Amino acid sequence: MDTEEDGTYDTSRWTSRTKFLAFQMIQIAEDVGSEFTLFCDQYSDALNNYVDVEAIAEDINSFCILSQDGEVTIGVTFNSDDEDEPMTIAAEDVEELLFSGSNAFVTDILGIDDDEIKTCSAATGYPSSERFGVFYSCDGATKKVFYNTVLNAVIYSENDVGTTLLTAPDIDEMQTILKAAKTTITTHIDTTDDDELVNPAGDKIKDNFAGFSTIEDYSSFYYSTENSATIIGFEDIKYDGESDNRYYMGVLYSGITLDCDQIYAPYDRALNIYCSYNGGTGIILERSTEGSEFWSSLTAGIRRE
Repeated sequence: MDTEEDGTYDTSRWTSRTKFLAFQMIQIAEDVGSEFTLFCDQYSDALNNYVDVEAIAEDINSFCILSQDGEVTIGVTFNSDDEDEPMTIAAEDVEELLFSGSNAFVTDILGIDDDEIKTCSAATGYPSSERFGVFYSCDGATKKVFYNTVLNAVIYSENDVGTTLLTAPDIDEMQTILKAAKTTITTHIDTTDDDELVNPAGDKIKDNFAGFSTIEDYSSFYYSTENSATIIGFEDIKYDGESDNRYYMGVLYSGITLDCDQIYAPYDRALNIYCSYNGGTGIILERSTEGSEFWSSLTAGIRRE
């Protein structure tokens, strides 16, 4: 589990609530089956049409989309209006944000009729000793809309999930997914013999991608399992004080054939992208100034209208 020393916990605030929301949504998917796709990012990157959401843009921290068996589950982490306490949202403010305010997230943006659900008072009053909180039914009865008071996050499932209290994920087990991906990437960077990049030609892999060793937040996250194939990817921002290429993206492929020539083809030769494929396992790394082009194409299929 993350500790203060790991840099994910600071004066009672999570530096990446998105990661823990993602863990909960993976748990939802695994309770149903083994094949699913999950994508978490900023709302402007997770949605194709986000005009309605822009009205509450300052209240939104991150957006997650889970696709499984043709059904969609949405998760959102929210911010408060208090700059001094950005993660503290009073119960009455939760009600306004989700139900009663103009552009309320549940009733207006998701379009859920207030005859179905019109309050989250049960969840905001639900006691929890769990460090990362629990997702409890908003009104104590619905099995579609859940709220977590520690993460200040809501989850909406198109389908009735069959319970009013979501099964808490095993944080340690979930962390191993991310840590294993990071270790695979950093080990590859440190040990690859073919250490010269194609893009930019002649540059060294270690010089361009050493910053992957400091990634911890995973604020943009992609995870897909289907037909024994797995894709896990993340994009994070790291400032090194020397370069504008602060966006680091890494994607791992298992059980999928990659043609690295095709990966490189659309890119200007000056851009920082790296591809490796060997024995059914592929790695794609990219650094960019404004966000990864490859990340945009990878996640295009799951973005929500």
